[in-house]
Amino acid sequence: MLRTITLLLVACISALAQAQTFPSKQIHIVVPYPPGGTNDVFARLVADQMNTSFTQRTIVENRPGAMGIVGSEYVVRSPADGHTLLLGGVATHSTNPHLVKDLKYDPIRDFAPVSLVASFGNVLVVHPTVPVNTVSEFIAYAKANPGKLNFGIVGVGSSMSLAAELFKARTGANIVAVNYKGSALAVTDLVGGQIESMFANIVSVVSNVNAGKLKALGVTANARDPLLPQVPTIAEAGVPGYELTSWSGLFAPAGTPAHIVERISKEVQAMVANPAVRKRFADVGAVPGGTSPAAFAAFTKRDYDAMGNLIREQGLKIEAK
Repeated sequence: MLRTITLLLVACISALAQAQTFPSKQIHIVVPYPPGGTNDVFARLVADQMNTSFTQRTIVENRPGAMGIVGSEYVVRSPADGHTLLLGGVATHSTNPHLVKDLKYDPIRDFAPVSLVASFGNVLVVHPTVPVNTVSEFIAYAKANPGKLNFGIVGVGSSMSLAAELFKARTGANIVAVNYKGSALAVTDLVGGQIESMFANIVSVVSNVNAGKLKALGVTANARDPLLPQVPTIAEAGVPGYELTSWSGLFAPAGTPAHIVERISKEVQAMVANPAVRKRFADVGAVPGGTSPAAFAAFTKRDYDAMGNLIREQGLKIEAK
């Protein structure tokens, strides 16, 4: 009995020592996409917050490639000590596992969820030459011209791809995907009239909508977006039950001590409580997160299941990387 008590005390002292010494070196937040995107903005906001609280510096490291797989696999292989984190989302944790056969990580088993950072919707936008002004007119036009309308995506399984596939499933509209390597390229082609529609991240197209270069028909979230308050949700515009929300969250490698995960989570919660940061989120059309690790774990599991069901229903497939 004495030996057991002694071992427990040693373990507690060791955990306390780790908590007091964390971080012991530079922290890396890995963004599995190129610089400049929405995920990059979120990661840098988290890094700024951690740099105000921790003695060691936090930096953002972009490791793009293969729909977020390259960066995700890098974090999975990193030491489980809280010094290497992933800014993941729908593709890395909800869709890749259902699409890529040789994926070298399991989103549930191989990561320790830290906190939801932000959620945000997409918007259905069309080129001004498309003769529609509402979601209902877009559906009617697509049905009258089956297979002739197209929409830009950035990879099968991306939020814009899934938003379109859910739209097709709910409406029976026959529109064809055109795949791009980056959302900026897709938006450029949409504005230029090379493609006709897109379920785009709101922040990437809002300036073009306000300038009259694109028409916004409906947002994919369950509420109107403050960046486009005049644009209805797709559900209220004639597709009941339609909702698809993108999200970004912070993950550590599985096995990271719980007290370290909790400490980092509290930094995210402190960040989203800051009014100035909340304004930054609003400026990019995002809703701040700031959840506990347990709540974020439940959230990611629900989204993983929901996206898996949608992918199977629509028969989406992709070649393994």
